[in-house]
Amino acid sequence: MRIGDRAVDLALRAVGATRADDAVLPAEPVFPPHVGSRRWAWTHYGVMIPDLPDPHRFLACMALVGTTGSRIFDTDHARVDRPRRSASLVTGTAVTAPASFRQYSTRFDCHLTPDGSFVRLGDDLVLTGTGRRRHVEGRGDGFSYTLDLHLTDAATWFARSPVWEHLSVLTRYDGTITAAGETTEVAGTGTFEWARSAGIHALVPWALPARLKVAADTFAYCVIDLDADTQLLLSGFGGFGRPLLDAAYVRSTTGPGQRHVHGVRLTVEERGDEVKTPDGRRTRPPRVLHWTSADDRVDVVVTVDTPLLYGLGSGHVGGVAYTGTLDGAAIAGQGYLEIIDRRDG
Repeated sequence: MRIGDRAVDLALRAVGATRADDAVLPAEPVFPPHVGSRRWAWTHYGVMIPDLPDPHRFLACMALVGTTGSRIFDTDHARVDRPRRSASLVTGTAVTAPASFRQYSTRFDCHLTPDGSFVRLGDDLVLTGTGRRRHVEGRGDGFSYTLDLHLTDAATWFARSPVWEHLSVLTRYDGTITAAGETTEVAGTGTFEWARSAGIHALVPWALPARLKVAADTFAYCVIDLDADTQLLLSGFGGFGRPLLDAAYVRSTTGPGQRHVHGVRLTVEERGDEVKTPDGRRTRPPRVLHWTSADDRVDVVVTVDTPLLYGLGSGHVGGVAYTGTLDGAAIAGQGYLEIIDRRDG
């Protein structure tokens, strides 16, 4: 193992990213926003649904309270307040692309209670509730949704440490989505997510120039419903032009989960058409991504097949079709994808 590889491995262990176990979700979990905290620089709330009927296909709801200090997630071009007092949101479905992204001041545009039981970002998102029962309402131009959420026991910790925690929970939902005056009743499984992290902007109030931000340059996250009780999560994270952690997680409400955090490799096999992002960059987002594992237990290809929504940090969200095998069994269907690739600038 090279010195660099050893350092990466130690850092991943330190934040719990390669820990073999997942902590049990408390009966009454609390998800605070930590506005103004001197320890936690940013907080993330998310509701991601991969299984909506046509024409919606997926729902993205990714809120970030605070600023990460990283190249891939910071959107300084759109900030309306200081980094620690900023919030951003991407929310929508395939029919709302490309309009999807908003920025807010937590001082003037938001209401966030200390225990996270009421989280409002402008007029676009309201997340309420306590414990395992939550309610989310979102809206955009000609688009709205209202969903009741029930968090199950199937929890995945991508990181769990004193400086960074990132939780994803298999979540049952039901409610309605309205677009262009037509309302659709929906129900199924998705994810509820919450994360918090230490960072430079818990201490430094001004924005950093790009050269001083954390040098993360790639991120990918795919949510797949295998059946009514089981989800497959695929992820990839890179920095300094190299992969740092590619992984696959299987979780179920009916049995123990699996964590594949060693020997997994994400490969970008094809890129899509060039797009111009709101911050002025021209980029070709990945279109075909391939996750494989050295032990052949994971072999999944995902292909973007919906319009992309900008605002997942400096990247995009969209719907995908997937095919492949998991533990030797053939799988295929539709899923949800988050993708950022800043290796081109």
